[in-house]
Amino acid sequence: MKGEQKIKKVIVCRGLTCGKKNQKMWEALSKRDDILLEEVRCFGQCKKGPNVKIEGQLYHFMDLEKVEWFLKK
Repeated sequence: MKGEQKIKKVIVCRGLTCGKKNQKMWEALSKRDDILLEEVRCFGQCKKGPNVKIEGQLYHFMDLEKVEWFLKK
C-alpha cells in the first residue's frame, strides 16, 4: 500500500568483541518498533566489528548513527 513503510530486518552481532562495543546501539534499536531486530553470536568478522546485517547485507565498524542512516535508505 502507498505510504506503508517496510519493516527492515536488522541482525546485530552480540559476540564478545562486538557485544562490548555495541551495547548502547543494541539498547536503542531494541526500543524501535519499525524494525525486526535479531541477534547473532558471531559473524566471524571480529576485527571489523561491530558488525550489523541489514536486509541481508553485512556492514562493518557500525554504530547507531550508521545503522539509522542505512535504515533510511
